[in-house]
Amino acid sequence: MPFKFDPKNFQNKANALLSTRYGGNLIQKSNRLPQNQVCVFIGLGGLGCRAVNAIKAISNEKLENPDRRLFLCLDTSKKDFDDISVATEKDIEVGGEAKESVHGSIENDEKCVLFPGNPVVVKTLGSGVNSWLDVSQFGEKVLDSTGANGIRQMGRLALYMHYDQTYNKIVAVIQKALQIHEGLPDNDRITGKIKVYMIAGISGGTGSGTIVDAAFMLRKAMQGKGLQFFHLEGVLFTPDVQENDKGIRGEDDRHKAIRENHKRNFYAAIKEIDYFYNNIARKKKYESLIGDKSDAYKQDIFDACTLISR
Repeated sequence: MPFKFDPKNFQNKANALLSTRYGGNLIQKSNRLPQNQVCVFIGLGGLGCRAVNAIKAISNEKLENPDRRLFLCLDTSKKDFDDISVATEKDIEVGGEAKESVHGSIENDEKCVLFPGNPVVVKTLGSGVNSWLDVSQFGEKVLDSTGANGIRQMGRLALYMHYDQTYNKIVAVIQKALQIHEGLPDNDRITGKIKVYMIAGISGGTGSGTIVDAAFMLRKAMQGKGLQFFHLEGVLFTPDVQENDKGIRGEDDRHKAIRENHKRNFYAAIKEIDYFYNNIARKKKYESLIGDKSDAYKQDIFDACTLISR
């Protein structure tokens, strides 16, 4: 069926789960994650990576079989990556229950850096990006370690410039998940497919700008290992989730402009996701960021998708 989103279906769940300081609190209790199956969590952008960081911390501290859960974070901001690497205790309130302590837990080998070592002036880029990026619109803007700064095309450009290393990281984590799955006891292996969750806020520049390309990079990696072993699910945060965050809330013109930009990014990203959500039925396919061909691009972008909103 075509992708449809009814905000009412998510209202009660979202209110209980949201806390963007710690990545949205996607899980409240240990039974929210499959404890016997192999799961892969891939975070895109600041909010997505914070969510994955929180999931890993709770997985390690509270759930059984933590070795069956793998993690990968992709981001364009060095500061955000540094922040989730700090092993400090943070109290979070979970659904009105007792507070828990979450430690920064993402390791360096679980990160995929999407920022260049030296700043790149966008207008100086060559013809490789001309089919989808109008470099003349960027003036003197540079791509550097400060992130995509709310610009979708900056997020996509960062992924394009780091395509090979990103794809290799994705292939490696998918391969490891399959190896773990094949080594499970028979009773656990037959309980279901490997669950792959792509988690992102799609109102910022990185999450909104990379979600489609990254999802099909995952599809391509899974195609090489056997699509029948995997279930890919998108978990996406809507703009209102972050409206009260520091740097976004406020009624002055600057903060209002940030929120309006987030809405535009979200609308553009969700339209693209909707377009690719029914590829198989419509006999359409995704056009690769680097122009390569794969039967995986004929697949739907996700097998399932959840939007989390207030």
